Amino acid sequence: MSTKKKVYFLIGSCLLLTLTILLSYFYSQDDFNQPMPADLTDPTTDEMEQEDDLTTSTEEEEQQDENSDLPQENLVEASSEEMVDAVTDSINETGIMTAGATSTTESSYYYHFWLKQEVQHYLNDSGLSRSERQEDASYQAKELMAWKELAESDFDWSYNEDRFMSHTNRKELVREDTKINRLILQKLRDENDDLFVRHAESNYLRSFIWHEIKDQLKNDDPQEDGEDDNAYEHRLYRQFASKIMDKLE
Repeated sequence: MSTKKKVYFLIGSCLLLTLTILLSYFYSQDDFNQPMPADLTDPTTDEMEQEDDLTTSTEEEEQQDENSDLPQENLVEASSEEMVDAVTDSINETGIMTAGATSTTESSYYYHFWLKQEVQHYLNDSGLSRSERQEDASYQAKELMAWKELAESDFDWSYNEDRFMSHTNRKELVREDTKINRLILQKLRDENDDLFVRHAESNYLRSFIWHEIKDQLKNDDPQEDGEDDNAYEHRLYRQFASKIMDKLE
């Protein structure tokens, strides 16, 4: 693995762990003990009809926020012409709709990471060539598969879509995501539910895996005397991330 990619991986890993810790703290507070949103995999007919009309009134948008898995008023706010064009053009550029990117494979995840690369490049020129953006997408897909494979081999973990979606709903990861990521998810779900789930996995699967294997890591390596809780979790995460890097080299 190149030094550049190692740096990217370490930065990304630290950001992911920090976000996980912050979310865990926030949702442990009374002010955040709110009802779960509707299951992302089972939108009602009314919700789908509401999502088709991005010009609904403020009152209707507020009602959708209570019932919809993807907050409608946030999507309306996010759906500037530039963002819609970025997602639409990037979907066409990557060919993700016809590429068979609906399976839990590296080649499938590649298209989802490439789509995100193209959307971000459209909105803010990344300075990367098309082939470089594709290379980065390929690396991210390999990294995600390394997470899955290491969890399966070392922690007797297995992927379950229902558990993943439950975790995503419980932590409200979609609601807390960026406007552009919510818009991408919305566009994909409008076309194909499997595309929607695979893209959600490209965003949140690492958080889900960490959530599921963390207790076993703690059992295998207990907290040291005087070690701060956050420092302890960071140490465990660095150990796991180091194994991921080893698999990628």
